[in-house]
Amino acid sequence: MPVNVPTPENITLFQFNKQKNVDKVYSIDICQNKRSQWVVSGFYGRRGYRQKTFEVETTSSYLRAKAAYDEKIQEKLKKGYTTEPPTEDPLPLTH
Repeated sequence: MPVNVPTPENITLFQFNKQKNVDKVYSIDICQNKRSQWVVSGFYGRRGYRQKTFEVETTSSYLRAKAAYDEKIQEKLKKGYTTEPPTEDPLPLTH
């Protein structure tokens, strides 16, 4: 009988609104580190510019890591992020 082995996951979300000068990317993943812990981490920022990294959760439980991963994705989708990348070039920074 096959055993269900958790696998790493990744998703990249985008928020783009040319009129409001919004051009964001948010990427999050689950992976297992060398100590067999599950890590939920990723990067975010303005598309086309240096990204900031973050870590949400480090745990020995895949289910706990998956719950944190799913919660962050739902949070971003509620804020208007989508899985579809913008078709336009990155917007320039305005000050």
